[in-house]
Amino acid sequence: MEKALLMLSGGPDSSTLAYWIKDQGYELHTLTFNFGEEEGEAEKRTANFIAKDISKSHKFISFESVLREFYMEDDPIHILRIAHLPSPIKAFGAGIAISLAASYAAENDIHHLFYAVHKDDTIFRENNYEFFNLLSKAISIELGREFKIHTPFLDKTKAEVLKIGFDLGVPLEETWSCASNSTIHCGWCDPCKNRQKAFKDNGITDNTLYENVNSKNSSVNV
Repeated sequence: MEKALLMLSGGPDSSTLAYWIKDQGYELHTLTFNFGEEEGEAEKRTANFIAKDISKSHKFISFESVLREFYMEDDPIHILRIAHLPSPIKAFGAGIAISLAASYAAENDIHHLFYAVHKDDTIFRENNYEFFNLLSKAISIELGREFKIHTPFLDKTKAEVLKIGFDLGVPLEETWSCASNSTIHCGWCDPCKNRQKAFKDNGITDNTLYENVNSKNSSVNV
């Protein structure tokens, strides 16, 4: 059985990909990074929940203090580009995260790295097949063996990814999307609205707890 490493944030997209990878027959290993995002602790909590029953191993690594010193700022730091994220994104953020994950994978004899980027994220220039294929090639050259970055959801919308998760039995209500660091989704932020819209587009009951109890019944504009 081949081993695969997934960058698991605890969100519905990466959680769905975790179940998808297992369904494909890989031995799943998961890795969660904290780069200093405001929602970092909430993501850590939900990633641990998802990983505990499905992942062969799970590792949490915080780079928060290092990146705050590197970028010389105290505000929340965002490395990975995703749709409707209002905070500024650091240059080559995806490359930084993937390179760190690739190094971890190589040290653990894992040749496959999975990333849950999807079609709605392709508004950013690095979220495309050319970027990931070239980065795979560069990492393979450095390692002296084939290394592959897999992005199986890159041609699917968030709603389509959520439907896959629903069909695979992912506990979607336990995943985290909110931009705040809390125990309950706020229901107001763009990630919460995107989450609600994905459920609505699929006709799937949204059992997520929202602080704004009327948010699931209000119109969603994204």
